[in-house]
Amino acid sequence: DKSIKTEDLLVGDRNAIIVAARISAYGDEYNTKVTCPSCTTQQEYSFDLTESSTTIEEDDTFEGLVQQQEGGTFTVVLPRSELEIGFRLLTGRDEKRLTSGLETDKKTKGAYEKSVTRQLKNIMVSVNGNTTSQAVNYVVDNLPSIDARYLRQAYKSVNPNIDLTQHFECNTCDYEQDMEVPLTADFFWPDR
Repeated sequence: DKSIKTEDLLVGDRNAIIVAARISAYGDEYNTKVTCPSCTTQQEYSFDLTESSTTIEEDDTFEGLVQQQEGGTFTVVLPRSELEIGFRLLTGRDEKRLTSGLETDKKTKGAYEKSVTRQLKNIMVSVNGNTTSQAVNYVVDNLPSIDARYLRQAYKSVNPNIDLTQHFECNTCDYEQDMEVPLTADFFWPDR
């Protein structure tokens, strides 16, 4: 469907499409090099991409506290300031803008990384019903850390994504842990 623009899709949906396309093109087995977190030995490891699943980070803390609104937005009341914040989920376009802004920050002499501030300004759509950019920017710039953290956690509690966590067992030292499947060049161009 050519009417669908990938930059308008939610980040989690884009991630799921990429994994599905990889499985369709090369199969569900993904072989790549992994460095053991315990013994630092680099080894070939095989992941099964069909074991990935779509998830929303489960956090009972926000059950009943984050309210879904019409138009795909959500509201939550912050614990310290008691402000009611309206927020939305990020799209591919938003993610690109955030990445571009962070790259600009890194190149600017004297600038510091503003990833949290940038993220909050992109997801927040209202403060106590006020939708002006001035209100949103003022609140983000003056938000207590506990409220900023709470808002980011509330966002995660409703943001769907694909979970690529799988079990890893080192063939050298027998160390075991669940780990995020590393997305290296092998993911897109397997050696076949």
